[in-house]
Amino acid sequence: MTEVALSIVSIHLGGTQTKKTAVVRASVSLSRILSGIPPGAEHKQFATAIHKWFPNIPCEPLNTGTSSKRSAPLLWMAHIRDIGATSRCDSDTNLIHTLSNTTEANIICINAPLSLPPCTTCSEETCSGPEHCTQSNCLLMHKEWLNLRANKEKKIRIPQTYTDRYFDFFCRHHLDHPALMSTNDFEPILGSGRAPLTMRALHIKKRLKAIFPNALFLETNTAIAAMGWALFCGYQPRKMDHFRQDLESPTIRASILRRLENKHLAVRGAGFHQMLYLEFAEHHETFLAAMGALSAWGLLNGEAYVSQEFQSQNPTDPFNGWSIIPKEIADRAWEQ
Repeated sequence: MTEVALSIVSIHLGGTQTKKTAVVRASVSLSRILSGIPPGAEHKQFATAIHKWFPNIPCEPLNTGTSSKRSAPLLWMAHIRDIGATSRCDSDTNLIHTLSNTTEANIICINAPLSLPPCTTCSEETCSGPEHCTQSNCLLMHKEWLNLRANKEKKIRIPQTYTDRYFDFFCRHHLDHPALMSTNDFEPILGSGRAPLTMRALHIKKRLKAIFPNALFLETNTAIAAMGWALFCGYQPRKMDHFRQDLESPTIRASILRRLENKHLAVRGAGFHQMLYLEFAEHHETFLAAMGALSAWGLLNGEAYVSQEFQSQNPTDPFNGWSIIPKEIADRAWEQ
């Protein structure tokens, strides 16, 4: 089969008043895409969606997704860190200028919400309440809330469809991996803690679409991705509920990168100097941007968390409104 090289740009987005934004460029050569879904209607839906961006790469279901048939590893190509405001331009413009020098980007990953709660995009002048709304994500959230209320003893707060998305509401109640303890990754995206970064990410996405109109934009969560890919390559934290603190250590980050390299999952591309590669471990934001790029590789290789809910929340474009996270952080393998 003929291989197609895809360019991936991953952005770890920080606040506008900081220099904690980092970008990692990577690439992967594919002869086929693996959905990670068994043969059937759901795989066909995934294949149809991904075909919009990559029509020349066949998409195969789970029964071909063995480790022996996994695609080539992700190649780290370059990185830029400490991107913030300068004396001449604001931080958003500086980031756009930095990325405009990239010759090609087939996939652009941004580690912040890239869609809004259903009520924020509603054009109706009157509202009879989310329980009567016919918008798909409102329906899904309300149905999910009814199921949770019926099956759980504790009181479940009704979703606020003007601050919450279906993805985050679903994950709060279904992804209970110990590594996710005491985190706010799935809190309402227009709540006080996440709203500024959400709106910055949407602004950045619009500006980048003007430069890369044919790119597939993927929402990632780099902190969760880092934990998932660490588990995927065999790293075992001392205490699962202290996993995030472990990742603050450059030594542990270097260990994870080495494991990824030894397992032939992510390696240095030609011309990427060893000293530059060491900065992945030395600088936390750069490491997180790298893990976001690896999430794009995982989506193309059947290693991303793609559930039935992923397919139903936006059938024509399931990638919009769903953050790409590794299977390892979502399944129950950690219990065994």
